[in-house]
Amino acid sequence: MFQFKQFTILQDRCAMKVTEVACLFGAWVNIEKSISILDIGTGTGLLSLMMAQRKKAQYWAIEIEENSFKQAQENISSSPFFENIKLYHSDIRNFNPEIYFDTIVCNPPFFENQLKASRTEKNKAWHEESLTLKNLLICVKQFLNEYGTCYLMLPYLRLEELKIEALQQHLYLNHSVMIKHTAAHKPKVFFGVLSNVQLPYSQREIILKNELGTYSEEVVNLLSAYYIHL
Repeated sequence: MFQFKQFTILQDRCAMKVTEVACLFGAWVNIEKSISILDIGTGTGLLSLMMAQRKKAQYWAIEIEENSFKQAQENISSSPFFENIKLYHSDIRNFNPEIYFDTIVCNPPFFENQLKASRTEKNKAWHEESLTLKNLLICVKQFLNEYGTCYLMLPYLRLEELKIEALQQHLYLNHSVMIKHTAAHKPKVFFGVLSNVQLPYSQREIILKNELGTYSEEVVNLLSAYYIHL
């Protein structure tokens, strides 16, 4: 269980657990001008709840795996933001919201060339058996409005692949943020910003921990609204 300042995340039935970097991603996503927001593969409901705490808008959260869906249902229904989040138990490829979204967020935990977990729900959550990156981007293109923005969190090794796959769908990776545990570490994941409009590409980094082993100032600023101990 993760107790945040304004909501609680239970995760005993969910294959993908809450992580430090996922929390950072949820705090970092820019939804300031968004009215309609789609969370693909919501898992525990973490990202939707973090965004809903920050801004009152209409959120659609979709999850294919049954146990994760029930977990998200539990977490969202017990939160102060339940009226703003619509939760769907569905494959995103069969989803028909009948609207286009200002913002799409997704933390698709694609880890290629790793040993498969024995449990089916973990396979769905950790591998591309149920949704490839290409298929995900097809859905993003389908649901994103003309001037909307998609935020993805992916392993660093998939940065160039994302650029190529996005172009195939006429989407553009305009900005990326490399996430490094310390300044001395190489990035393992990155946050990507996609849109229908091509802009000059930019890149920066966020360092999780400083030389003292505590959160960097930027991380504290992002997570202080959520973490009880910050």
